[in-house]
Amino acid sequence: MSKPTQSDQRCQYWREHINSWRKSGHSGAAYCLLHQLVYHQFSYWRRKFLDSHAQLTPCEPTGFIRVLGTGTESPVGLSLALPNGLVIQDIGDTNVGVVRQLLAVL
Repeated sequence: MSKPTQSDQRCQYWREHINSWRKSGHSGAAYCLLHQLVYHQFSYWRRKFLDSHAQLTPCEPTGFIRVLGTGTESPVGLSLALPNGLVIQDIGDTNVGVVRQLLAVL
């Protein structure tokens, strides 16, 4: 198993605080004062964890990951399927910059 990243640790830290706050009965501002937390950070993580049913959601990695091959195959033909149903096909070393720009605006 891999070592937790700083992002994973931050996510777990805030998950514990949000769980503790929900059980405390305090307002968000009062909880932050008691625990010396920055209120706008608390609010960000509260929104991040609470979905429409007020249930905590898991910490999910976001952003790009590096995909490495053996160096012998060509990356042409790589496809990317997005949660909204959009599929980007034939991603290769000649058009990966365009794909990055496209994803940045989505």
